[in-house]
Amino acid sequence: MIEQLSVIWPDDDRPRQKVSAAGVTAEMTLCDFFYRYAWPDCLAPKGDSLRTRRDYEQSLGYWRRFTSDPPIGEISKRCCSAFVRLLAGSRSKRDDRQLAANTVYKHWGNVERLLRWTGPQTRQNREGAGLVETPPWITAPRKHRAGPRPAYSLDEIRTWLDALPAVASLPSRMIGIVPALWWRAVILVDYNTGLRPGELFQLRWEHVEGPRVH
Repeated sequence: MIEQLSVIWPDDDRPRQKVSAAGVTAEMTLCDFFYRYAWPDCLAPKGDSLRTRRDYEQSLGYWRRFTSDPPIGEISKRCCSAFVRLLAGSRSKRDDRQLAANTVYKHWGNVERLLRWTGPQTRQNREGAGLVETPPWITAPRKHRAGPRPAYSLDEIRTWLDALPAVASLPSRMIGIVPALWWRAVILVDYNTGLRPGELFQLRWEHVEGPRVH
């Protein structure tokens, strides 16, 4: 099945091919396109790190595995849908777990961006290489959005406070302050106000009016 992905699509489902002035064509594969155009001409000049390159290479490894990396001119919407479906059902080599929804979303996002860059250059697609008139497009897979974390229990907070005398420390510039008492105040104020860390550490006396914090 995987080996056939690049040859079973009907002609009317393929984008029409063009030749790019950058020396890349619709006959090359998406992996070749990444190394010959996307990385050297689009990503590297912006200062993207080698970690970003490895992320793309991992995504393209899945692409090659599930589609056999067909020529760009033969990549269709059906091919992309099959790729996402097979990717969502695959397992990680590191721990043999099924890929998480956010991992699938990330890898498809990388592949989709490269496919978009095979299209014409427009205001919304400034990196377009003009290899095809209309790159294939599918709805992105769902991304898992974690809900709010549950609040810490009073028992958990009491455990932290009891452990402070043995583990608490402060920067050397904070002279004359008992570390355990300072962190105890921070934890209790934060618990009772719900302030974010950035807001909490910018508090001044003028922000406090009786029991209220402005």
